[in-house]
Amino acid sequence: MRLTYITRKLGGTHMTITDHISGERLTPAQASRLLDTHIATTWRYMLHGVRGVRLESWLVGARRYTTAEAVERFLQRLNADTASAAPTQAAVTSRRKRQAHAAMSALTTR
Repeated sequence: MRLTYITRKLGGTHMTITDHISGERLTPAQASRLLDTHIATTWRYMLHGVRGVRLESWLVGARRYTTAEAVERFLQRLNADTASAAPTQAAVTSRRKRQAHAAMSALTTR
């Protein structure tokens, strides 16, 4: 099936949807099996995203589709954000451990 050319501005370059969709279309149910998530979670990834990263999807008529390549890009972007946030999370965890240790010390000295 040939999709209608619809121009979108993506990443500073003009691309058409047919240029962007290179693989086989997946329904949200198929994508959820690929991601090993509940279908509601996959819908949330498509419509709202997680941590500022949205799973690319397109409406064809009244049905929403994505591709395996879009799922792969989604996971790469999501994990790239997670990798950069890891040191911050470690710093928060060690601060919480110090606070908990100080609180325990204060309780035992009474």
